[in-house]
Amino acid sequence: MISGENKRKHLSFIQDVIGRMGSNSFLLKGWSITLIIAMLTFAISLDEDIFESEAEKIYLLCLAGALVVVFWALDAFYLSQEKAYRDLYKEVSLKDEGEISFSLDVKKFLNDENSWFRSLFAPVFLVFYAPALGLVLFITIHLSGISLCF
Repeated sequence: MISGENKRKHLSFIQDVIGRMGSNSFLLKGWSITLIIAMLTFAISLDEDIFESEAEKIYLLCLAGALVVVFWALDAFYLSQEKAYRDLYKEVSLKDEGEISFSLDVKKFLNDENSWFRSLFAPVFLVFYAPALGLVLFITIHLSGISLCF
């Protein structure tokens, strides 16, 4: 076997995992925006005859807000995993083939910097999910009749 071929194959496996994490994140963003906009549109546009009370519209909007939070948390999980696999890739690329364990376990890389909680506040999520959550909250407050003026 050619020297270094096992290392290249292992790096290729790690790179494939990183790619899947990135595409999962992309799909999550697409599904989240689709579902949230659909729920907001549904809650705003339906006649009041269909709902027995205004509270049911508020429940639907709260469900949309919960979806934002769930998608945000799941997306942050994928980002933290992706960062951990990038660190594994970096470590494997610096080692000689004889020193590599050929494991895909990234537990040791899920430290403070790559934690799920820290990933929640990554700029990409603050730009994408925070405005979505703000929009849901604004519409919910507006439809509930709560006055924000003091």
